[in-house]
Parts: sequence; structure tokens; C-alpha cells
Amino acid sequence: MTDSFNFAKEVAKGSLNLNNLEVKSGDEIGELSDALNEMATSIRNMVNKLLISIERLSAYSQELATSAEEGNTTIEASNRFIEEISTGIALLVVRS
Repeated sequence: MTDSFNFAKEVAKGSLNLNNLEVKSGDEIGELSDALNEMATSIRNMVNKLLISIERLSAYSQELATSAEEGNTTIEASNRFIEEISTGIALLVVRS
């Protein structure tokens, strides 16, 4: 019972790299140990999935930032082009 209690306390603290509890019996204590092992495994799996999702989200965020920069560059180039055309038209109007 002490092993199960200590295991649960460590998991509660965030220690997920623990060795599974040894299930020594088929009684309630054994079932508790088995349930705690399953709980720790489930938490590890959820954390791993979260880490993968965070990595993907970070990569996607980087791609969006790059796309936004490229879009801004294109808009700036278009604005310069429009200004040049506008200046050219203004010169034509002044010469006429």
C-alpha cells in the first residue's frame, strides 16, 4: 500500500518517468496498483500527444509568420508600383 501511495504522490508532482508498480496480488491492493499504472501510462500518453501538438502548432505558426512577411513584401511592392503609375499619370496631366 505504501508503494502505491508513494507512486500516486510522485505522479501528482508530475513525475511521469516512474517504473510501473509491481502488481503482487489479485486483491484490492493489486487492483489499485494496476489502476495507478494505467493512470500513469494514460497521463504519459496525453503529455506526449500534447507535446506533439505543440510542436506542430509552433511549426504552423512559423509558416504563417513567413507567409505574412511574404504577403507584406508583395503588398509593399504593389504599393510602390501604384505610386510610380500615379506619379507617371500626374506628369502626363501636367504636360498636357
